[in-house]
Amino acid sequence: MLKKSIAVVFAVALAMTATVASAQTFCNIAAYADPVGGQSTLDPVEGQTFSIYVVMFTEDTAAAAAYSMTLASSPSGPFPQARFSGPSGNGLVIDETTGTNVALGECVIGFGGLPVLIDEYQYVVIPGYVGDEVSIGPNTSQNPDFPVYITCNDLTKTCESGAALFIGAVVDTEASSFSNIKSLYH
Repeated sequence: MLKKSIAVVFAVALAMTATVASAQTFCNIAAYADPVGGQSTLDPVEGQTFSIYVVMFTEDTAAAAAYSMTLASSPSGPFPQARFSGPSGNGLVIDETTGTNVALGECVIGFGGLPVLIDEYQYVVIPGYVGDEVSIGPNTSQNPDFPVYITCNDLTKTCESGAALFIGAVVDTEASSFSNIKSLYH
């Protein structure tokens, strides 16, 4: 009787563990103005480089991610300057017409609300840039509906797309002489 009871308890415990292990882990990926995923607005200064960070929050490990980033460009920018992938900046990137695939170059732990830095894009704008919004979506060659990430155990899981990053318009900072300013009032 004791052996049967132990066997039943073991079977129930195993079934509960399998259910918990197969449950989808929370994941959110979005574009931010800082590498820790805290700022959702960005005010660029003309001619100065600024960064857009793709950051993931998950209670899991991550070795890779696949997503798409939407950012419209205009004649006044933003103009790409550089890109660094993974927390170390040395990750491997494969860009496709359907989105981006990033191998982080290391196993990253996202537990406890720690952000996982996927990509850093550096841009510059010139006078006349009117602002835009940056959103993250799926790399449709990997998943038609959601961004995905690969755990350090080689499991593919989906992420929700987070809120958009808003980039403000550039204000012209051209210096004027006092004589030019006085001439406006004559």
